[in-house]
Amino acid sequence: MTDRTTPPPLRPLTDICLPAPRRIVTPRGIPMCIIDAKDTDLVRLSLRWDGGKADFDNPAAAGILFEVMQEGSADYSAAAIADAIDYAGARMGGRPSEHHCGIDLIVLRSRLGRLLPMLESVIARPEFADESVAMVCRRTASICAVDSAKVPVVASNLIKPLIYGAGKPLSRIVVPEDYSAVTPHMLRQIHSATYLSAPLHVFVAGNIDDATLLMLTDFVDSLPSAAATAASPVRVCPMEPEAPHTVSRVMPQARQSALCMAIPTIGRSHPEYIKLRLAVMALGGYFGSRLMQNIREERGLTYGISASLQGLFEGAFAQIEAQCAPESVDEVIEQSKFEINRLVTQPPAGDELQRLKLKAWMALAGTTDSPLTVLGYYITMLTVGMDSDYFARQIETIRQLRPDDIAAMASSYLGPSLWSVAVAGPETDTTVSTAGACTEGFLPD
Repeated sequence: MTDRTTPPPLRPLTDICLPAPRRIVTPRGIPMCIIDAKDTDLVRLSLRWDGGKADFDNPAAAGILFEVMQEGSADYSAAAIADAIDYAGARMGGRPSEHHCGIDLIVLRSRLGRLLPMLESVIARPEFADESVAMVCRRTASICAVDSAKVPVVASNLIKPLIYGAGKPLSRIVVPEDYSAVTPHMLRQIHSATYLSAPLHVFVAGNIDDATLLMLTDFVDSLPSAAATAASPVRVCPMEPEAPHTVSRVMPQARQSALCMAIPTIGRSHPEYIKLRLAVMALGGYFGSRLMQNIREERGLTYGISASLQGLFEGAFAQIEAQCAPESVDEVIEQSKFEINRLVTQPPAGDELQRLKLKAWMALAGTTDSPLTVLGYYITMLTVGMDSDYFARQIETIRQLRPDDIAAMASSYLGPSLWSVAVAGPETDTTVSTAGACTEGFLPD
């Protein structure tokens, strides 16, 4: 029996290696990225087309496109599609990112062949019936309306135009009324521009023997999608941040306030981006981070506070998010800026630096945990624009990280006076009123 009274011995972490995929191109020129795993019976098939929420005039329509596609095709009713998935014990879903739409199917390899004809029909010949479109729009509008009453969503929406720029695609806010404007014709247009004609990228993980690979390549080449060299509907509009300032929205029904602070930074292609990411992690990227220790543990101002670095095709920004009592908003902002300054004057060293490195190292180790997570990393490389050596550079940066590196990143890119601030919640003496709608029902990846 396992001796649970004696802890297992600790050993230092060794190098982490991201498994290299097998890359092939189908006879029609569609690229396939394959992660072979001989010890699993599962297969994950992930299809990604160029074109997402930021590339079309109505992001609400792009957001519900695949959901409507599952409501019936020329060959399968909605019930038949659901029954096929349930009978095979499979899972299928699709959710657009800013510049890609896609479908994910996870199923036993022995049952994959049963689902591919149905999947081909859903992709190539969806019906977009009036009643199906109306039903999905009503349901999604209701979810959007509920989300619109949440203070974190409102604060997040308030900060968008300050970071992306007013009028930019990524600063658009989806409101429940936007779903009323969605029509079958609109969905067919977006479907034609993406699933039928945009470049397709295929990702597969599992025990892919020769017979399975032949079946998958035949399936991929049967789709009406284009090769990766075809014209893409992606429209990247670089960020144009506004001058740093504070905005707020009074929500009388709320009991807590939500706070969102953001600052534009260097992008993923910059050689110091990974160091900056580790500096932001030290600030608020894990439970033992500076913000958590100060604002949660020592002062008890919030249950949770986090800092993250978001790298997109349009640019990058760091942000801090928290919820607190309305009367504590100013103190949370003040202490957040205090901790940013302390990264410069007293950067993590000794045990704190080692904990930070271990946290970052373990996050990368989790990426290699299974063939499905490895495949997910390669999909993310496509959807956010990571270089092929990004994983290896993260390993090397973590290994070489010094206190001076964190201090330099905080000093160069996280200046406390350069953060924009958005607050949503009950009215207080410091609340700044702003005009305009701010509701959204679709959460980012």
